[in-house]
Amino acid sequence: MLPDQPWLVICPHCQALIWIDEQAELGEVEPFSDSEIYKSAKSYGVPELQDYFSALKISNLSKNKERYLRLRAWWSGNDKRRGSGIKQNLSDDEKENLQALDKMLDTLDDNDRLMKAEIKRELSQFEEAEAILRESFDSEFSQVVSIISELVQRRESFVAEINYEN
Repeated sequence: MLPDQPWLVICPHCQALIWIDEQAELGEVEPFSDSEIYKSAKSYGVPELQDYFSALKISNLSKNKERYLRLRAWWSGNDKRRGSGIKQNLSDDEKENLQALDKMLDTLDDNDRLMKAEIKRELSQFEEAEAILRESFDSEFSQVVSIISELVQRRESFVAEINYEN
């Protein structure tokens, strides 16, 4: 796996949320090089769930940045649940986020439709999830469609780990 290249990070100096693409590039070092040129540089922080919700309150976000924030908020909340092993309901903010993200997703793209089905499942909208999953998907998605379908049939709305078989 490649390391994550986040678009929104926390400044290591002032703790502000900053977009990487809005920063001036000072220089570049090849990954994994032994260069000493920026050895005093500090690593950025990774935003948490509430950071993403705070960033969503900015009114002039592009659609791409809004989608990024909504996806990251979803994943951040799910990561905490997955890590705790406790079945925990979504907060009102998380539900609103998923509803907004659902409206943003493309109904023609298989990956987006799969996310829509998973969103519907997590929101306990099982019939809507079933309808999406009955549609035709590319064969590369068949295993994930099957796993989500099983969770929908069991009326399971809590976060579940999806293990892929090779």
